[in-house]
Amino acid sequence: MSYSSAITSREHVIGDDNYESFFDVKVGGESVGRGRVQPPAGTPKPRCLARSAAAVMSEDEIVSRAIKLEQNGQRLSDLMRAANIPCKNQASTNYCWINAPTYCVEVKRVLQGHAYVELSPASQGGPITNFRNVGGWGTAGLKGIAESGLVPADQWPCNAIERRYNTADNRALAMKFRAEEWDELETNVRAVCSQLVLGNPVAVGLDWWGHEVTFCDVVVANNRIGGIRFRNSWGMDWGDDGFSVLTGSKMIPDDAVTPRSVTAFDYRA
Repeated sequence: MSYSSAITSREHVIGDDNYESFFDVKVGGESVGRGRVQPPAGTPKPRCLARSAAAVMSEDEIVSRAIKLEQNGQRLSDLMRAANIPCKNQASTNYCWINAPTYCVEVKRVLQGHAYVELSPASQGGPITNFRNVGGWGTAGLKGIAESGLVPADQWPCNAIERRYNTADNRALAMKFRAEEWDELETNVRAVCSQLVLGNPVAVGLDWWGHEVTFCDVVVANNRIGGIRFRNSWGMDWGDDGFSVLTGSKMIPDDAVTPRSVTAFDYRA
């Protein structure tokens, strides 16, 4: 029997026929930022020490697992909603590239049994960029999170690209919110989908969009991989609480990273 995933009426379905309409987006009347950029000439792109050793599943296995997760309400998007984890909101900053890996760490903490803590993308993005509101790569972002962590948003506001928050106390606190292990994945759909059906959110850079988002679910269409549900960093008013779907060539990643494990720490403000 043929199976196709449900897509809500509020989700945008972005594909090869309509992607250009998503370049200049406004939410609540305000233009939203993107910010993933290609490496400047002569600058090596930061990379994990090794590509993921995880096996890439066949499409049949991915689809089988995806159907079971959807039927049991155990997709990453289901777990994000159940745990009341909101999407990020980068507003007009160019910090999509650090919002996506930060969100992956927030989600991974909850999956490891910790209470949700909102973490500040700017607390890692600011030092990486010398406190400039410029674009970057998710690979650099997750590498930085592994090395020096993230500060909770109640101590460093999410979009505050400001040196005054870069205190010794905040730097010490950030070390408790690190990605202990992380993977850089092969840049193909099956490699990323293999992680999604294992319950690992993936920060994905998309050259066509100049944007970085968090991939969440495999969307099945007629027993094939028909799309990928992602969560954006443009606030809860965009799409369905930040969720939408990529299809066709627009779901092919140009870089992809996922935190394999994060530090165990129960934070109390």
